[in-house]
Amino acid sequence: MKYAIITYIALGLILSLAIGIEYNCEGQEMFPTYYGSPFVFKQESLGSSMEYFYSVSGLIINILVWSFALFFIDKSIQTIIGKFSKPKLIRISYNIITG
Repeated sequence: MKYAIITYIALGLILSLAIGIEYNCEGQEMFPTYYGSPFVFKQESLGSSMEYFYSVSGLIINILVWSFALFFIDKSIQTIIGKFSKPKLIRISYNIITG
């Protein structure tokens, strides 16, 4: 269940573009705007500013990248918590903050 939550949080990070990159092409012609986190997964349409095209492969790769990053961050925090003299109180606090 824990790994499903990590994947769900990674999907939220990507779709909210909380940590994301916007690629703008410069030039005389009209170019679309690309959004990535770190790989491109969304493209703004040239026809309408309200339409976006999503790349499933970019979305899946971004979810994998952020899931691994969040997994390793969680494991390092768990290791640091285990080294304290009273880890139970700190672990409960960490679980409440994470939840």
